[in-house]
Amino acid sequence: RAFRRVADAIPDLIARGEQWAHTVDLIGDITGMTAAQSSVLAAVAENVTVSADGLGRMMNALARSVGATPELFRENGIAIKDVNGKMLDAYQIFQNTRGRISEMGSSLKSAALAQKIFGRASLEAMDILTLSTREFRRQAEEARRSGLILTEAGLEAANEWERTQGRLQQAI
Repeated sequence: RAFRRVADAIPDLIARGEQWAHTVDLIGDITGMTAAQSSVLAAVAENVTVSADGLGRMMNALARSVGATPELFRENGIAIKDVNGKMLDAYQIFQNTRGRISEMGSSLKSAALAQKIFGRASLEAMDILTLSTREFRRQAEEARRSGLILTEAGLEAANEWERTQGRLQQAI
């Protein structure tokens, strides 16, 4: 009986792993983040009930805001460039933005800043945006211990698995 339950669980576990790899890959495609950065962001977002779709909308909105209104970030003390004037990567810009909104606490002021940067996506994003740096790091470490953080090699292996599975299904 126990063996049967394990055998029945395997397809579900494979499907969940495939979905996780797809989510991490999608975030990386949208943002240019590494697999590890995308994994951390996805895991923490999922932990605070931000959906993968919501996270995608949030990151798209962040990219648009950085490009269209860089002064909004500067005026609010959010670094988007390094000391040499080079644009920071998406993960660091997100962390800087989250850190600043978190410092403001749960208030109308933090909600207004989130709305300006993330637009409608800010409604779902507030739970992740108000995490303190310590809380974010704690959740990221929990994701590492749980095995949710993919490397580039792990993500490529998952993509190869999907391609192989697709070829097998076409052959059948």
